[in-house]
Amino acid sequence: MTNNRQEANPTKIANLAEGETGRVIALNIPADLIDKNAEHVEYIRCEAEQLPLADNAADTIIIAGANYVVSLRELFRVLKMRGRLLVVDVPVDDAAAFEQKLAAAGFICRRVAKNSRVMTLEAEKPFDYTAIIFGDKQAEAHETDPISILNAWMDHPDVFMHGPEHHVLDGAALLVALDRWFSQHPGEAQKVHSWHREQAARLNADEPDEENHEVPVMNIRDAISELIERAGGYPGGACGYLGVCGAAVSAGTAFSIFSVTSPFSDITWSESSALTGSILTRLSTSPGPRCCKRNAYMALQTAGDFLKQHYSIDLKTNDSVRCRYFDKNEECVFTDCVFF
Repeated sequence: MTNNRQEANPTKIANLAEGETGRVIALNIPADLIDKNAEHVEYIRCEAEQLPLADNAADTIIIAGANYVVSLRELFRVLKMRGRLLVVDVPVDDAAAFEQKLAAAGFICRRVAKNSRVMTLEAEKPFDYTAIIFGDKQAEAHETDPISILNAWMDHPDVFMHGPEHHVLDGAALLVALDRWFSQHPGEAQKVHSWHREQAARLNADEPDEENHEVPVMNIRDAISELIERAGGYPGGACGYLGVCGAAVSAGTAFSIFSVTSPFSDITWSESSALTGSILTRLSTSPGPRCCKRNAYMALQTAGDFLKQHYSIDLKTNDSVRCRYFDKNEECVFTDCVFF
């Protein structure tokens, strides 16, 4: 999608289309620049505040920063998850202010090119975790197996074969599984709520500043929000570049939220390290290259065993899962994977 650039070239616009099925939407392009023979290009004139497009319809949007006319929030609505917004011809002196506008509209922004007068900004529509976690694709409501819960989410087309979205989704599956288990065991739920409050009270005893007090999470949406805040920024490829896979971090973060663990906790501080350490040890038994599905399964199986052993919480985690994503994995090791 492109918007109102005086030097817009319909041929170049058409080249933005992905393969034979790609589509480019050109907004408010001057009539003398319209090439009616260009394939994959649809020319639209529209109002600035309302695009005639569905939500999550575009992979890429290009606008001119010096004279953009379409609302940034409207562009955000139209872009798919992880969709790109390229803002070209942004005057250098205006770049910082434009970045603030992009951030206010919900974009993640970075600078990609500049010369002495203008620069190009690239912004991305971030992954919408809550749309996946609380969306339409769900395991059966009674299901407490975190792997079944995660598989339903990973079937969503916006969840890639590999990617940092797993750094939240893996732990979220564990939290949702725990939430469902406690809803099925109300007596245990009351016990854990009391334990949460005791944990928080102990952590807060020597903290005079109420703003720094630990607050136990009592509902799943708050727990997921906390997980996104803590683990959502963990970088992709960390399993190789940092030696600590995001699946272990995600499950460890979920356990920390469940157990109200902080740097000042006692027993649960050790337990969170024990859990993540056990997951990393399990991951080390598998050959590379990386696989976010395999690592997720290993992390959740290990977490399920840990909760059963230390907390008598049996999530009925699937110990014999078979991967249904191997045909999408270009680096699959097939029979060398325990889940094949």
